[in-house]
Amino acid sequence: MKRVLMPTAALTTLKTTLKKVAFTVLCCVVLMVFTASAQTIQSIKADPGTNNGPPAGPILDLGGTYATPSTPARPIPGNGNETYQQYMVSFTATAANTTCTGGICTTVITFAFRDDPAQVSFTNASVTDQTILSGNLLTNGNFATGDLTGWTYTDNYGVSGAGFVAISGGPYAFYCPNISINGASVPFNCWIDGAVQAYDAISQTIAVNLGDTYQISFYVAEDSGIVAPPNAGNLPSGYPGSACYFALNPVAGVPPSTCYFSDLSTNSDESDAGGNGINVAVYAQTGVPVPSQEETLTVTGAGVGSGTVVDTSYSEIDCTIAAGTAAQTGCSASYPINTVVMLTATAAEGSTFGGWGGACANANGPPISATCTVTMSSPQSVTAIFNQTGSPIQAGAASPGTTLDLNYDGGFTSGTGYDANVLLAAGSPPQTVQVKAIPQEQPSCTQLVQASFPGAQCFAYNNSTGTNPYGAVMFEYTCPGSATGGTCGSATNIDFVATLGTDLYFDQADNPALFSNSVPYTVVPLPLVGWLKGVGPNPLEPCTPWPDNIPALFQSNQISSFTDPAQSPTSGNAKGKSGGTGSCWALTYLTPFEAPTVNIAQPVNGSNYQQNQVTAAAYTCSTVNAGAAAATGPYLTQTSCTATDSVGGGVGEGAQFDTSTLGPHTFTATVVDSALNTVSQTVNYNVVAATNVAIANSAPSQTTPGSKLTYTIGVGDLGPANAVNVVVTDTLAPGTTFSSASGTNIGFPCTTVGGKTTCKVTASPIACSASGNIVTCPVGTINPVSLFDLNGAVIQITVNVTAKGTKQNPTTLSNTATVTQSNAETKQDYTSTAKTTVN
Repeated sequence: MKRVLMPTAALTTLKTTLKKVAFTVLCCVVLMVFTASAQTIQSIKADPGTNNGPPAGPILDLGGTYATPSTPARPIPGNGNETYQQYMVSFTATAANTTCTGGICTTVITFAFRDDPAQVSFTNASVTDQTILSGNLLTNGNFATGDLTGWTYTDNYGVSGAGFVAISGGPYAFYCPNISINGASVPFNCWIDGAVQAYDAISQTIAVNLGDTYQISFYVAEDSGIVAPPNAGNLPSGYPGSACYFALNPVAGVPPSTCYFSDLSTNSDESDAGGNGINVAVYAQTGVPVPSQEETLTVTGAGVGSGTVVDTSYSEIDCTIAAGTAAQTGCSASYPINTVVMLTATAAEGSTFGGWGGACANANGPPISATCTVTMSSPQSVTAIFNQTGSPIQAGAASPGTTLDLNYDGGFTSGTGYDANVLLAAGSPPQTVQVKAIPQEQPSCTQLVQASFPGAQCFAYNNSTGTNPYGAVMFEYTCPGSATGGTCGSATNIDFVATLGTDLYFDQADNPALFSNSVPYTVVPLPLVGWLKGVGPNPLEPCTPWPDNIPALFQSNQISSFTDPAQSPTSGNAKGKSGGTGSCWALTYLTPFEAPTVNIAQPVNGSNYQQNQVTAAAYTCSTVNAGAAAATGPYLTQTSCTATDSVGGGVGEGAQFDTSTLGPHTFTATVVDSALNTVSQTVNYNVVAATNVAIANSAPSQTTPGSKLTYTIGVGDLGPANAVNVVVTDTLAPGTTFSSASGTNIGFPCTTVGGKTTCKVTASPIACSASGNIVTCPVGTINPVSLFDLNGAVIQITVNVTAKGTKQNPTTLSNTATVTQSNAETKQDYTSTAKTTVN
């Protein structure tokens, strides 16, 4: 709604049209009568003399200047002839533009307006979720209620008062033109606004889903052409667009140039003389956008080195950083909103530039650039990292997807010792990370770690020449300048999720239990390399333990991988996952509780398999992995899970293992994890050929009730292979009860020497057992019968005859014996039945 200028602004008032004054008076009268639109007519505060820009951070600016990225200015619809134009812009809901409480996230959608010559008409606003295809998330987007139901009016940008809702068909219907939708002319209520030299706004808070994309749509019309004064520019009164840009095109009788939205006066005159600004800006933020004409840029330091950072665009910043600390002066300056500032970092002698943090984190490459640009769309903070050559403290800028290596004096990249590295997880915010390397005597370090990890040994770092000036090393990780007071997050706000690591040299002399005793030295199959994490009482000096190391400094093993050195001494590396807080890290070996496991279910140890028997190998491997979501490790993954047969070679899980090759087999399954821990399990099995085992069961043909009856069972291997795991099973006939059973393996091996054949008798007992009416006799292995090896098994089973029978009415007892063996049977003669008549 237009504001009436005070008498002190009479010269400016003359530039407004008679029709605009009439409109303003009419608004006052109607608003007093029609209480349904209980808004206050807009009025101007004291003229500031220059135009105020829009609030900070628009996602759409029809003037084209302040949104990021900027766009060309849009034409005013119809050169100001009150014709609607639809505009759309999209945004993605992120942590930067949402507020989340109790799992519910919201974003504030704001529309800001200014129109010095006339009025903006605004209606049919909507916000829709394009990811899940929602309906309109705005309430009363077309002002159908006739008021601001669902909306909030905001005026904190340099004007006072408010616009109002005009009702289609009501007194101000001419400010709410119809909209053409699918060829039909559709009436809508609308919001009328015309703030001078600054903005006011209406907004709504909507619920959003993080990661979803939303589309904002709305219609805008503008009436500066319709309210032109009579014969303005020698053009007919009411000529469309006749009030636009007359200072740019004053030729009589010639239509003006195209009118454009502008955040300045429409003729680019910031003093508000000769024209006025017309613009609409759209926002999706955590709250209502704040007024901002200038934004502050602050430079801080990190690391322990020195250098300078200067503003090479406007010379507003000339910041000296000494030992990682920025000077009190020269390190901050204010710039007009959306100004692009270039900063250049220069290291002092004896220092190196380690990268950028904060708003310049995108300049960290690789390679790291000594210059960066900052767009002042909001207050910005930049950290410049300088490292002192040879210092045990090194800092750098960590970004997701790029490994940050921090090298120490005599460190890994020069081939002598160690470095530390950081790889932020995808989606993590960039961090300035500082690592302090603390050399330790190996026994001292080992004593600290064994309080929680019995038997673990700290790595003794080496260099490529074989000398060992370092001993063990502990690493302190902190994040200077972080929102959590210099730590890398906290237990409740872990914004630091990274893979941390160390590259190193080590040798057999200083780490004897890690290597085999043979030359050339190789790492033992179960190195159990640990990457231990801990924190003492001060998270900014996390490697300082509690008194008497109670509680123990190191509490978790975060190992995820270890690279095998080819020989000693050589380079290797270890890595592990971290999340939050300042932390202390130490590399160990022989670390308990991390060995993988392997289990073989098939073949079964000690079993016999028939030749060409179809049986699939079954074995499983597992590693010690707490899970990706767990705060403490280990996080070891399976590198390989394989098996071999001593005869048949490699065997995949679920594949056929070798049963074609006769004889004994050794089957070994092996698991290797990402820390090179290697564990194997071995089973033995035997493959036997098919043979023919025959059985004969005999007994007296007749017996009497109450007598004892003995069954004699003979078993022989008719060849061609040894019969293994031979078992005789006898089922007692009904009418009998078990009395006793015994058996003997009998052999008659013969040898012929000098034409003379000699035979000897061998015998070994067979232990039979009875259960119910089943008698079982494990015979074992028997050889094929031949002229020179007459052998087999003889089993006698005695029963008590309980059956009744007479000569006139006899009873027949049927006793069946069965023989089985591991070999396949070549003939079906493995049962024999003896019958006896009871009378």
